[in-house]
Amino acid sequence: MLGKFSSYAFAVYMTLFWGSAVGVLIKSLIAKDLSKGSFGMYTYLVSLIVVMNSVFSLGLPDVQIKLIAEGKPFAGDFSRFALTIALLMLAVSSVIALATWGLIPEIYSITLLALGPVSIMPMANAIFRGELSGKRESSYRLLRRIFELGVLVALLFALNLRTDMAPAYATLASWYLATLYLLYIMRGRTLFLRPRRFLNVLRQPWLRQSVSLSGFLWVASIITILGAQADNLVVGAHLGFVELGEYGAALLFNGLIGQVFEALDSIFVSILPRGKYREIASYQMFISFNMLVIPLLNLLMLPFIPALAHLLLDESYTLVVPLFAVASFIFVFKSVELVNQAMFITIDRPKDKTRATIYTVAIYLPVLWLLVSRLHLLGAAFSFVIFWALYNAILMVLLKPHLPEHAQASARMTLLAFGSYLASVIAFFILGVFGGFVAPLLYVGLGQVLGLWDVRVLARVVWQLAQQTSRRLQRASTS
Repeated sequence: MLGKFSSYAFAVYMTLFWGSAVGVLIKSLIAKDLSKGSFGMYTYLVSLIVVMNSVFSLGLPDVQIKLIAEGKPFAGDFSRFALTIALLMLAVSSVIALATWGLIPEIYSITLLALGPVSIMPMANAIFRGELSGKRESSYRLLRRIFELGVLVALLFALNLRTDMAPAYATLASWYLATLYLLYIMRGRTLFLRPRRFLNVLRQPWLRQSVSLSGFLWVASIITILGAQADNLVVGAHLGFVELGEYGAALLFNGLIGQVFEALDSIFVSILPRGKYREIASYQMFISFNMLVIPLLNLLMLPFIPALAHLLLDESYTLVVPLFAVASFIFVFKSVELVNQAMFITIDRPKDKTRATIYTVAIYLPVLWLLVSRLHLLGAAFSFVIFWALYNAILMVLLKPHLPEHAQASARMTLLAFGSYLASVIAFFILGVFGGFVAPLLYVGLGQVLGLWDVRVLARVVWQLAQQTSRRLQRASTS
């Protein structure tokens, strides 16, 4: 099972990385061919879609993954129930968007039109995630970004539509095209419940139990996403779309790594119910591998950011390097937090996850507003890191009564990794160009000395993945 999980995770990692690379091209087109205000509006639209999707997902995808991973006999009906709910949202949101077109700002109408496909895709993705079906998940994830790039290029160059809304139209089209592809690759399945079957499922006791579990996850998800997107929303509202464009452009390189966490969140929900959470060695393996690979990728990118910014953006974007460096600290905390929050779902303690989210956001939002008012964009980046550090700390406190050994391991590994990463970033800024080579080596070396990871394990994993890739290429060449 661990081998299947590793192969699946690698496929998703690579897909999200290449999808993020396409995302960088999309943002580069917006930054160079439109205006900073257009970039800000695009960033604002994406934040709105993410928040709205969290609100209307009802917490169902995580429960879907858990039920499928556990092999529950009613998992199929629950998945079809979730997809039917998403289909109803598509119909209702589309009617509301068309009825209010011209009465509300266009960006909000587009958000409503995107709500349907944006809600369907996580529900369908939960099926792939629970089954560890890497090929199907990888294909539609990458194609969505390719669709977005293709439509944007067509609008800008073929139709010469040089308006601030062009990126929004491209994003909307990509969601609908990806949903059509998603329905195509799931052909042969019974996806949606007929009205009579839907009513029958509503009466099932397992549905009430599952929906109750999803309710706690839903509240936590809404507050977490709102907190995670609050920096974009507050910068847009407080400083304007032009400043938000600067902020979004400066952080677009973090997206190359950040997209990986979109997959990791539910990958651990899929693997931990299979018993791995009971073994502290397996638990630490997941965290230490995250902590080694993800922050290290950021450090390896850091010396190339100035050149990439010059290539992909223009001279008006001046805060790329410092904002990238500050925001990259979130990956130290998320390396632990992703495993811990999956643990709460695995041990059926979603209430604690919800409590952690509420406590975090209650403290974070005033801090965000204060820092943005005083430090502007740097304040937004610092507050973004504070959010994930605080959320991670509260999760560890609430996990301790149930799994004390895991909580203690989390705290120790987080503190050591944070110190190692801080030392590496400081070395980069002090040593200049030479620091670009020193920082990654310093991070890996400090972690090795402190017992955070064993580099030999990473070498073995890389060798195994290289062999798997070689075998796949050989099969592809002979087929």
